[in-house]
Amino acid sequence: AEYMGDHPYIVSLFVLSLCVVCFCVCSSIDLLMESTFEYCTEVHEDEQTEFSRLCAQAFGYPVDYSAQGPAKRIGLTNSRLLKECRGDKKSIVGTLAIFPMSQWFLRRQVPCAGISAVTVAAQARNRKVGKTMLSFMLRELHTRDFAISILFPSAPALYRSVGYEQVGYRMQHSLDLKDIPLERLSYTSRTIRPFSLEQDQSEIVRIEDLWAQRYNGHLTKNEYLWKRVRTVWGTEAYGYVVENQHGEIDGFFFYIIKRDGQGSPFTMEVTDMASLSLDTTKAILCFFASQRSMASHVKWYGSHAHPFTLLLPEMNLSSDFSLHLRIVNVAAALTARGYPSLLNTELHLDITDAVLPENNGRFYLRIADGVGRVINGGGDGEVSMDIGTLASLYGSFATPRDMLSMNRLQICNGANPDEAVAKLEAIFAGPSVTLSEFF
Repeated sequence: AEYMGDHPYIVSLFVLSLCVVCFCVCSSIDLLMESTFEYCTEVHEDEQTEFSRLCAQAFGYPVDYSAQGPAKRIGLTNSRLLKECRGDKKSIVGTLAIFPMSQWFLRRQVPCAGISAVTVAAQARNRKVGKTMLSFMLRELHTRDFAISILFPSAPALYRSVGYEQVGYRMQHSLDLKDIPLERLSYTSRTIRPFSLEQDQSEIVRIEDLWAQRYNGHLTKNEYLWKRVRTVWGTEAYGYVVENQHGEIDGFFFYIIKRDGQGSPFTMEVTDMASLSLDTTKAILCFFASQRSMASHVKWYGSHAHPFTLLLPEMNLSSDFSLHLRIVNVAAALTARGYPSLLNTELHLDITDAVLPENNGRFYLRIADGVGRVINGGGDGEVSMDIGTLASLYGSFATPRDMLSMNRLQICNGANPDEAVAKLEAIFAGPSVTLSEFF
């Protein structure tokens, strides 16, 4: 003590060493403390700031806590959080959003959950936090009786690990306005006037549904998606309706004006459009052509075989985003979708699902008059596959023959492989899934 009194720096060094030891011990205890995760279906107002911050960090845009920010636009009822619990400490380590909607498959609507805003906090990555959160989410979707789920994947391997599989693309069409052949687009009387939310919304919802059911995968829009049609990142879209000679609305379109850079020409970017007749389609294309003094190109999204393209000599087509689908409830998904109306057959399935055990086992599908009926636990299990393979077939993306050659499905119990594959090809025939929307 006398020596240390004569050398005070020794005391300081001793105290500092003791603090370091205590810190290391506490850190070790914290690291050894087992983490648990809490999936939150109720998000509170004071948690929206962290939701917005994680979205900004994950997707690379400025943090926006305003009414236009992600948390406000998505809404509390659609938002979900994953919290990591260590002792009495809880921290938000993941976010996602669930949008109830329905998706068209051969003229029938299938209850669907659109998934968006999936993020994992930077400090929580590479620990399977994302997979844990998605597994919780799928359990919720199954409980809420969704048949399928769709999303645009930023990390396909992650989503495939929980049963999602690619079923299609969101295609971008780009057209030089000078290439619209006005001389070939004559049409009978059509009137184009500005859209009125109060007067026209219910009618364009009806037209949108008639248009959407022509294509596999198109959505019945909810209010969130309609808001994205009318307003894009705070920019109000210009909306118009097309009336026929009887004064009835026969089509509509919305677009915004964009410029890629200083000095570059303007582009008309369509946020949504639909047409129920050839003359209305021609009228919309002529309207686009009339804007050549203001813009150089028009862009829209949809199927690679978009009907508007049948009237055009050429245009550029590119893939914007891939689309992945997940079968949430096998029986409900197979029952809800449509099938070729002249098909009369049956299918014996044996499904494996590593996340939702309720989907494991045999399913007997009977199809007649375009409608399928399913018996859980029935049939002989002649065709065996995992839940991801079923999703790809369901969306008419991968062919059954390719899946068989890649050992993604197996023909069992003495069934004839050629007959089984031919049956699958007939049942899931149709164009692959495509969307014009983005969420």
